[in-house]
Amino acid sequence: MIVENRHSRAHVDVPLILLVFSLAVFGVLAVCVATYTVDSAPTGSLLNRIVESSYAVKQCVFLALGPVVLSVLLLIPYDFLRRYTPIFYWGGTIFLTLVWVLNRAEGVKAWLDIIWGMTLQPS
Repeated sequence: MIVENRHSRAHVDVPLILLVFSLAVFGVLAVCVATYTVDSAPTGSLLNRIVESSYAVKQCVFLALGPVVLSVLLLIPYDFLRRYTPIFYWGGTIFLTLVWVLNRAEGVKAWLDIIWGMTLQPS
């Protein structure tokens, strides 16, 4: 049975989370600008240009998934994570070994192809 007390719950640093999220939004905008082509129609809002860029859409998907994953992780008590630390360690080691063996993500050796052209960096 998992016993929760004040020390086993996560402390949420709201200003830090907001700063990280704003940097992530800036990163999506940077990807949008970096993938902008001159052939694109000059008329259109920034939202239309983001939707036209497949890289920016992928970044937006992960930007939307980030707070959901963070919320789920914050619900897990620290004692549970401490108890299963060896499993997480060996799981991470296996992921790193998979990257070492199957490093075919468009020539980049630190990324692993997962599904639908999405990649994962386990390190």
